[in-house]
Amino acid sequence: MPNPLVPFVDPRFTERLRRGRTWVGVLSLVVGAFALIGTAATAVLASLRPGLITSGLVGAVLVAFGLMEGLAYLGVGIWVLVTRRGTTSAPIITAVVLSSIGVALGLFDVLTEALSGRSLQVWALVVVAILLGRSIRVLRMKPSPAQFPPPTRAG
Repeated sequence: MPNPLVPFVDPRFTERLRRGRTWVGVLSLVVGAFALIGTAATAVLASLRPGLITSGLVGAVLVAFGLMEGLAYLGVGIWVLVTRRGTTSAPIITAVVLSSIGVALGLFDVLTEALSGRSLQVWALVVVAILLGRSIRVLRMKPSPAQFPPPTRAG
């Protein structure tokens, strides 16, 4: 017999929550993949033409942070997709924190590009901002009670 103190959740809510978590997971995987590809391209360019991007030690630190960023996004994306049918909010909170850091660093990068006269590369910032918005939207979802209780098993 179901517990009468626990309200029944509308199945449409659970479907919307699962769909939102799927979006957050896939976007995290996409951002992680592009971060790793960008890091690999930076490492290749730095090795082909030393001094083109940055000095050796600074370039190594940038590549290391790029790898950590890409792997973090991939890890969060996998975590969100694995738990998308659950109700835990920890993966979504992690996605919000990681994408907030990504937006802040992306804004700093766009600002330095604008001040140095280089062409602005805002596509990554836009994708991370979309990820942040989706994550916050999923995190703010509140369950709505079902209009009718699900059928009970006759015993």
